[in-house]
Amino acid sequence: AGMRGFCDDDPAADLLLLCGLIHAMQRDAELAPVVRRELLHEHPSPLSRLYGRARQRGEVDGSAATQGRAALAQEIVDAVMLHRQLVTGKRSEPDFIVRFVDTTIMPLLADT
Repeated sequence: AGMRGFCDDDPAADLLLLCGLIHAMQRDAELAPVVRRELLHEHPSPLSRLYGRARQRGEVDGSAATQGRAALAQEIVDAVMLHRQLVTGKRSEPDFIVRFVDTTIMPLLADT
């Protein structure tokens, strides 16, 4: 969550900053909770904002949030996007994002 907007529209710089923070968190017990709080709790994630708007429109009933599926979906998005950029070196192009959201995230967020 909250992995956007570090360096004013420079995704490469954002990624480098995030990598540095993650590395530093492993070595500094006082830094880790501060970074986690800022990244995870202080700012709503883009996915949570989208989900909230869908709930307001009546497109979903909110069960994904109460059952923990919305939080799981955010963790999956974060993990896949970081893996894609850091491990494979691939950019998350719009066609990949649409396919990923339609096949993985939407079924997780759909009402049960």
